[in-house]
Amino acid sequence: MKRLLTVLLFSVIAVQAFGQAVPALLVPADSRQLAMGGVTSRNYSGTGFAALGAGIWAPRSASSTVLALDGYMIVDEKLVLGLEGRDFIDRPYNVSDKMGGVTGTFKPYDLFLSLYGAYRISGALGAGLKLTSVTSDISPKAKGSAFCGDVWVRYGGSGWSASVEGRNLGGKINYGGGDYALPALAAVCGDWSPLHGLTLAAEADYLFSGAFMAGAGAEYCFADIAYARAGFHYGDASGALPTFASLGLGARYAGAFLDAGVLLLSQTLGTSFLVTLGYGF
Repeated sequence: MKRLLTVLLFSVIAVQAFGQAVPALLVPADSRQLAMGGVTSRNYSGTGFAALGAGIWAPRSASSTVLALDGYMIVDEKLVLGLEGRDFIDRPYNVSDKMGGVTGTFKPYDLFLSLYGAYRISGALGAGLKLTSVTSDISPKAKGSAFCGDVWVRYGGSGWSASVEGRNLGGKINYGGGDYALPALAAVCGDWSPLHGLTLAAEADYLFSGAFMAGAGAEYCFADIAYARAGFHYGDASGALPTFASLGLGARYAGAFLDAGVLLLSQTLGTSFLVTLGYGF
């Protein structure tokens, strides 16, 4: 019962204070992104890839198990088609009746399923679209679903790229007591490789709720096999993803890859981690 009240309290505070719901939509989608301060990358290489990820998010509060999958195919030289899924599963808690007797257990979760595509308009210019189905089940009597979308325009040259994006656009979710906006935002992202093996990346986001967040990260590749990553994310206390530092490692061999990222220096999110295993072809 105590855990149920805690979950509901966090949910009510988030909705009433910030006018938005499902903050898990702001969580970095993969281990590399997590390790580089949450900066989003829109670089597609090879002919495709598939990956599975698992981790723990906010172990000091929600302690959600994170399961993730992602994959794309480059259909021709200009078109990329992909799918993505993420599931945030809280630990189950006991459900009690009015007399205080335990009647069962309940496991809150947020589930996101997405289809996306990107098209190269010219040699340097590209655009993309992602459509996402959102299901959020926070208590036995509070479940909602919604749809939202991401759009972006990307421009890049040799060793650099920049993009302007809108994320989590258009959707509202209803848990049974009214509509609440999803955490929609506008973003500017960029990456630069000044030296062989070194990538620097940065991002700034403005949430339509009025909050601001930004991130920066670096990655260094050793002999095209091993990767070291670090980053920092700032989150406005008025409703963005909280501030954290991040570290990560990765390895690539014969198309297979293994990445890991962990968050540090955050009272709310510290020791959150994600591990991703995949194959690029």
